[in-house]
Amino acid sequence: MKDALAEGYKAHERLLAQLLDDPQNLANADTLNEDLLKDLAMAQMMACVFWDTYKPDTTRYKVVGVELEIVANVPGLKRPLKGILDLVLYDVVKNALWIVDFKSVGGDPELYAAIASYNPQSRVYRLLVEAALRNQQLSFVAEDGAEMIGPDTTVAGICFMVMQRPSIRWKKKTQSLQEYIDEGKLWYEGTHPTSKGGGPAAMPAPSFVPFTEELFDPEFLVQLKLIEGYATGKTRFTRFPRTMSVYNCMGPFGKSPCKYLPLCSTSKKNWKTTIERMFTKRKDYVPDGEG
Repeated sequence: MKDALAEGYKAHERLLAQLLDDPQNLANADTLNEDLLKDLAMAQMMACVFWDTYKPDTTRYKVVGVELEIVANVPGLKRPLKGILDLVLYDVVKNALWIVDFKSVGGDPELYAAIASYNPQSRVYRLLVEAALRNQQLSFVAEDGAEMIGPDTTVAGICFMVMQRPSIRWKKKTQSLQEYIDEGKLWYEGTHPTSKGGGPAAMPAPSFVPFTEELFDPEFLVQLKLIEGYATGKTRFTRFPRTMSVYNCMGPFGKSPCKYLPLCSTSKKNWKTTIERMFTKRKDYVPDGEG
């Protein structure tokens, strides 16, 4: 298992080097796996379009870590809990930390943003950041060097930066990476001359969602035990879930999740708001107890 992972990482690094070393002459690149190279080109294009559209406020938000690995011992679990967080920011105005998670999805980005603060992955990330904060393991780069983040800092919430995967693919033989990025901008603007879809709804503005629930509740404790079961049980690769939600909720890779996922993945006290935002009521709908 470890050897297979090591080889996979090596292959990824080789392909990434090919993608970035000479982007202007990317069409001449030779690779053993063209599909992977095209996937990396899409990822690079999406990142460039996103950050060109939504430029970060580097005065207010300071980078604590990128691909930040945190390990924490959780009471009641036999093994340490480990996570690799896409991005953690320090808000100098609120003296608070924000967890940022990048998502590329095949369905509606708004659906994923609606479950940002309550889904199991976000709650695990919150637990890890709380532990690192408590152990004074976090800092950010200030003008005069690294500055430790004090124990009075709070973990404010999470931001899902969600993009819909575009229908356009890199044309390896005829396009440079920059030309593909320029084409991607048109798709996300909704002005692509030949490809349908896209537009502003495919790349909504980042939304910072505060944590409003308690860190631990019975449901989350069950989910942590489930994670522990996956880590300690017998591996079955064909049935290992990609997320903590069950297969029927998320659907197979590349397919849209269940339309009721926003309700199943949010706190009950938020259901009324979620229904108003995400669902359309039937014309003949009558509330319980009426009619």
